[in-house]
Amino acid sequence: MRRSALDANAGDPELPLGTYGAVAAGQESGQDADQLTDEQKAAQRGKPSLQDIPALFTPWLLFGMILIPTALMETHYLSLIAAVTSCVIACAFILFSRGLPWRMLALTSLALCGVGYAMGCYDSAKYVYPYHFYARSPSYELVDADWAPGSVADAGFLSFTAETHVDSTRSVGYVSGSTWCVAPIVSNDLSDSAGFWAVGKDCCRRQGLFRCGDARNRSTHTGIVIRDVSPILQDELPQYKKAAEMAAGTYGINMPGNPIFVRWNDTPENNENWYWDNAVSFALTAVSLFFLVPPLFLLVMKLAGTSLFGREGDDKWHPEKLDLMGFGFNFQKKLYPTYLQADLMYSRSFYTGEVIQDYIFHVANRHVYWSCLLCHPSHPYQKWERLIVAVTISAVVWFSTAAFTAFLGTSLGRTAFVVVMVLFLRNALQLLLMNVAIEASARDLEAKGVIGARTTRDISSVEVALLAAYCLGSVAFAIACSGLIGISDMSVGSALHSSLDVFGYIYVLDFTADLITPFLGHDAFHGVWTFGFFGRWRHERDEYESSKKDLMARQMSAQWTSLGAEVLGAKPQQGSARPQQSSAQSLKTARVGDQYMVPSGTLKPTTTSAPMFSQFAMKRSC
Repeated sequence: MRRSALDANAGDPELPLGTYGAVAAGQESGQDADQLTDEQKAAQRGKPSLQDIPALFTPWLLFGMILIPTALMETHYLSLIAAVTSCVIACAFILFSRGLPWRMLALTSLALCGVGYAMGCYDSAKYVYPYHFYARSPSYELVDADWAPGSVADAGFLSFTAETHVDSTRSVGYVSGSTWCVAPIVSNDLSDSAGFWAVGKDCCRRQGLFRCGDARNRSTHTGIVIRDVSPILQDELPQYKKAAEMAAGTYGINMPGNPIFVRWNDTPENNENWYWDNAVSFALTAVSLFFLVPPLFLLVMKLAGTSLFGREGDDKWHPEKLDLMGFGFNFQKKLYPTYLQADLMYSRSFYTGEVIQDYIFHVANRHVYWSCLLCHPSHPYQKWERLIVAVTISAVVWFSTAAFTAFLGTSLGRTAFVVVMVLFLRNALQLLLMNVAIEASARDLEAKGVIGARTTRDISSVEVALLAAYCLGSVAFAIACSGLIGISDMSVGSALHSSLDVFGYIYVLDFTADLITPFLGHDAFHGVWTFGFFGRWRHERDEYESSKKDLMARQMSAQWTSLGAEVLGAKPQQGSARPQQSSAQSLKTARVGDQYMVPSGTLKPTTTSAPMFSQFAMKRSC
């Protein structure tokens, strides 16, 4: 077994009984803090800092989650899932937010959800839909300019005979905002009819000098057919038709009622690349521009003389919990109470009393992708383990979906298959590993009072074997799916390329699952059923704050410590055969059957291996 490094400078330090926050390694808990008033502490929290970043970027996160799939996905299943999920999250923010800055941030989240969906639809209509239309349109070769246009009416690309060329001398430019240029495509210069016309914009004079595309090159015989496939670009064909009618009248050319307009010397590859590159460029530009929303919101708060965290603590705002919230990495080593690891492993929802801050902290520790980088530095479920699970889930879903696509194509059934695979693997693989991590963490940490910036638990051989099995299993599964794809009409590369959208499904469905996953309460919430993060957050909020209020009203000599804390300083209930012990002793020697006083009812240890974990704790004042 390998043991993760404990902070070498910390040794086995101790936090004073009842400490609820995190302190820097080597610093005494409460050092300098007692010299500041609550107002001064609030003023310090209200200053712009890195602490503001996660909450401020939440609207941008929802904006991107809607915009990208809506703009770039061919089918709208994922965009609808993303839109509904993001709007439900934003509405929950509005419903549960308390402070004015937080309510404004919630409204901003909902507004950006609407803007993201509208911009995504615009991008899709203007670029993505034409991209897929031309990719599926047939191509015709050796087309004679004298053919009736209706014979190739469904064409996306035309390659004409060798003698076919553009007659630049009989071009016309119709001015309507821009100059809409047309010239007949003929097999000889004496032809008096034209059903095919080369077109372009702002590349000719009112008469003659047609230089659109490669029209002057007589060796060029190909072009892309102009179609009204985008509601954003649907004004092109009417303008070209008016220009062609002017040219026909000016030069005495017979034109059928359904002419075909061609962008000369454009290859299918260039055309498709143009649409796709513009679609991606539009989406990335939009995401980059809206990246400015968080600093602008911070500037507005600064000008208004308010902030997210600059409020004094009260019965609805618990700023002391901010010390426990770490994202990603600690550049300054900190010590945390051990109960924090139990809170993290059991996905505690309620911390500060502001739902946006609590939610983004939850996402950082639970999301299959984000948590690989942003999970709490002391989370027992470590980043490298999360990365293995994320790669395993991604590989299995990607290859299995590619095999499904190779035989059954893209359909609603494929979407249902992806949803089932993502949700099943997400829950099965994560929960299996986390249960192993929970037990290992409990056995290793139940005798400690604090933890360092990195987890101090042992990495068990069972855990290592399980992760190795994930890796080997995903490789074997990928090989099997590749073999299965090989007997279909698609190549492995094409099948995988057509299934790249599964990464979007994995990303979005992780947020969706957090809204609908059932929660069965334990300890103070025994018998409570609810769904999703927000249901659990509401129950934890109501129980915590009502119990805190009741406790403080009944016993002013008690100091409240932390939701989800170990029973710090609580004593066995009267009538228990166990003698009264100190907090550390009672935690180390807790037995099934013991009862401990908590603000709401009693806590009973249910196992001898699980950590002492309760929803509430109190400390007697000295």
